[in-house]
Amino acid sequence: MKKQAIDREGSMDRISQLPQPLLHDILCFLSQKEAIQTSVLSKSWQKLTSVVDKTLQKLSLQEFCLTFSGFDSESIPFLKKWIPIVILDMGVKTFHLSSLPNHGCFILPYVFFKSETLQSLFLCGHMFIQTPIDNVILCKHLQTLIFEEVFIEDDTLDVILSSCRSIETLVLRRCRGLRTIILDDRIRLKLFEFQRYDMLQTLDYPSIETNAPTLETLTIVNSPSWFNLHNYLFPHLKSLYLEDMQLSSRSFDSLSSNFPCLEELSLMYCYGFDEFKLSSRSIKNFIIKYEGNNPLKAVIDAPSLAGFEYRGDDIPQSISFQATASEWKSRIDVWCDMTVDDHVAYFWCFELYVFLKALGKSKISLCIIQNFVAKVGGIKEEEDTYGGLCEPVVVEHLVLISERRPNPSSCFLKNLKRICRAIKVDQ
Repeated sequence: MKKQAIDREGSMDRISQLPQPLLHDILCFLSQKEAIQTSVLSKSWQKLTSVVDKTLQKLSLQEFCLTFSGFDSESIPFLKKWIPIVILDMGVKTFHLSSLPNHGCFILPYVFFKSETLQSLFLCGHMFIQTPIDNVILCKHLQTLIFEEVFIEDDTLDVILSSCRSIETLVLRRCRGLRTIILDDRIRLKLFEFQRYDMLQTLDYPSIETNAPTLETLTIVNSPSWFNLHNYLFPHLKSLYLEDMQLSSRSFDSLSSNFPCLEELSLMYCYGFDEFKLSSRSIKNFIIKYEGNNPLKAVIDAPSLAGFEYRGDDIPQSISFQATASEWKSRIDVWCDMTVDDHVAYFWCFELYVFLKALGKSKISLCIIQNFVAKVGGIKEEEDTYGGLCEPVVVEHLVLISERRPNPSSCFLKNLKRICRAIKVDQ
């Protein structure tokens, strides 16, 4: 009877016989709940649950990264134990804490803001950020602050920015609780990124008041309340990225005066305009992704322009380049959304030809995404006229993307060969 009990106990605890490195690897693939449950079946698991405690007491760490599957009653005690050790006792310079979305909530302990060594803080997940009751923050060396999907209110953020004067990078992605974000010369901010929380209603859009003259990189995503570019002066800004925002023709008029050092400009799916003039002596790279109701019309006067990229469903009605660098590159991605009517293919190719001619002095990369296979044959009268008018534009790289391989005899491909001479072709 005693032997049977011993055999039964041994069969339940076979995990203990595995090598320690293998046990560590297995533990990494388990959830917090599963990992804790295994300690009931194996003595080795009991030792492994204390590995982190012992490791934190022995090592001297510069960076600590911790990812949880979720915040629950079993994981939070570990956080409350480890965070003070890492932040205060070990004095790490970089701390990352993240969890999967919609899995519990964690109230961030005040100890984060009592660290005098912390330089970079990244928090991602359902966390509630509060400052100490006395509003005393000792993070005088904090340079990088990244909050993603956390809950933080205006007053809390304001206290952090007022106390941490060394912050150079501030990233707020899909955070809740913010109504007004004020950036001023209290800190020498070089990079700011803001992305609105998608679930907010239209009336709850946070407003951004920006008066940070030291900014060099600015990214704003999905924030219609911040679109009056002419109201802001950024004397040192080099990179501007705007996505899903309302702009106007007046917004482009202020680029030269309000952004005198701007080198990189990216406009991704912005709306509210179908015509603009861009004048800037500093811009070197300009990217625009356009999905407006009307074809785009633009005049670009950029003597330093070295790279231009356009992506859109429609070919621009007209784009002219009054000045560019002596050598520059262009990349064009267009969606060929048409019926199998050969007349449509003919006129679409002619519009593309006019666009490519405007880019003729650049090294062109062209990508055409098709959603059909054109019919074999053509329209002789139109093709003859078309061929007589066009001198093919040299294209460095042509990429054709289609659900099915285009027929070499299709009207579309015939006209495409007439308007451009591709050095390299990928299908």
